[in-house]
Amino acid sequence: MALQPASASVLNNRGSAYLMLHQVDDAISDFKQALELEPGYADAYCNLGNAFTELNRFEAARLALQQALALDPSMADAHLALGNALDGLQRFDEAVASFDAAIQLNPRYAAAFCNKGNALRTLARYDEALACYERALKLQPADVAAMRGKANTLVGLQRYPEALAQFDRALALEADQALTRFDKGLLLLLLGDYASGWALYEARKQHEKLARYTCNLRQFDWPEWQGERELAGKTLVLHQEQGPGDTLQMLRYVPLLAELGAKVVLLVSAPLQRMAASVRGPAGWLRVLRTCLRSICIARSCRCRTASRLRWQRCPPVCRIWWCRQMCTRRGLHVCPPRRAPELAWSGPARGSTAMTTTAASTGRRLPDYLPCPPSFIRCRKTIAKTRQCARRLACRIMPSACRISPTPPG
Repeated sequence: MALQPASASVLNNRGSAYLMLHQVDDAISDFKQALELEPGYADAYCNLGNAFTELNRFEAARLALQQALALDPSMADAHLALGNALDGLQRFDEAVASFDAAIQLNPRYAAAFCNKGNALRTLARYDEALACYERALKLQPADVAAMRGKANTLVGLQRYPEALAQFDRALALEADQALTRFDKGLLLLLLGDYASGWALYEARKQHEKLARYTCNLRQFDWPEWQGERELAGKTLVLHQEQGPGDTLQMLRYVPLLAELGAKVVLLVSAPLQRMAASVRGPAGWLRVLRTCLRSICIARSCRCRTASRLRWQRCPPVCRIWWCRQMCTRRGLHVCPPRRAPELAWSGPARGSTAMTTTAASTGRRLPDYLPCPPSFIRCRKTIAKTRQCARRLACRIMPSACRISPTPPG
């Protein structure tokens, strides 16, 4: 830079170095400066798109990568990067098409096969995904990402022993792979191995993107609780980590911590504060520890084998009355019926909607086949873009009026 301060290629190369060092903001600055000097620099647009993807700014990435391909349609790397951005935008079919374009330009592009497998797996097209991962591993046998993707696909196909073996192969190559340990932990929890599963689940804290974007882990000055039982005279701050459903699940374990002598303080979002208010711990304040709600189960006394014996938090009476009236109104009733009509509620990010197709994909049966009578649906999400699409995949129907129910009672 000292010799050529106005060189677009030097700025692009330095930006690439910054990107490899995860100094993404510095990388973006260099790529933009390179493009100011040379507006037709396709490589700089491609690298800028990769940098935006690193920050989960997928729409900005898509625009940059489309500009790169407009300048040079033969860039296999740009097609791959565009597929990654489209995957982040949950436009999975388009992502598959971009990965196919990269493969057409470079038939030995292992990363394109791997990422195509990721998109197909999200669409629950498990057999196609498995073929992609196997092709990627044939081209690059030590590709840990492809091994992890293959393992997760085998989980989707309910081939659990093979999935565990695949996770172990990946960990044998890179034992410190936080994402692989996290995914293996999810499988062990599914199989009922709670001690090992919850221990591996803690790996989410070591993975930057999981911690920041998926788990929404927060930083505090207090030391982190590591599961030790000696909590007498200490205050334990439990903070919400993921969605409201997960939070309600984990609130059931809070009394177990109180039994160990901890004073429990909960940090949860506003809609859950009424429910969380019923959780109480003994008084006392000597030293403060903190942890995520979903880390409670690392304590031996809080293992999930006790979940069936734990009581759910009770909804405040004012909320129960309000919801009862709302449901009766939606059904055109003046009083609540003596018997409950079956209703299915779902929530979560739009990406999670594909998980709802797993039953149909793996068994060939529609969800209503499992239910005694046709259900109505209560949508608990803040957006409705994917709601009807989910219902179509489930071969069910949504009560239109249900989509208008406010998720939070007044007051």
